[in-house]
Amino acid sequence: ILKSDVQYEFDAVHLERNSCLSVNGWDPMRKRGGRLIIHCFGAFHVKDGAVINVSQCGYHGGRLPMSSGESACKGGGGGGVASGGGSYGSKGEDGQHPTCAELGKAGQCYGDARISDLHLGSGG
Repeated sequence: ILKSDVQYEFDAVHLERNSCLSVNGWDPMRKRGGRLIIHCFGAFHVKDGAVINVSQCGYHGGRLPMSSGESACKGGGGGGVASGGGSYGSKGEDGQHPTCAELGKAGQCYGDARISDLHLGSGG
């Protein structure tokens, strides 16, 4: 496990068989964590059986119907029933559900599609 929110720089990265690369998860109280940032100048090899796992390390998703997940901006990500998308780099979709009268709206757009500035993706 690498320390979150630190940019690591390597000439090359080799993940051996059955190894796992991860980071500490997002801490909403301290407003940090959950980001794996690696700048690799050369080869990046992941052998069979090795994994990069950041599952459940980022923003928390919405837990109830019509509740949005955490995000860098107002609106957040999807979660629950019929919540909108998080809008990272481009506008997310509004929530969709065949029987819900009220649908969640997409979050405000933040970041850009070229990832010139790193943000966590919205929780879903």
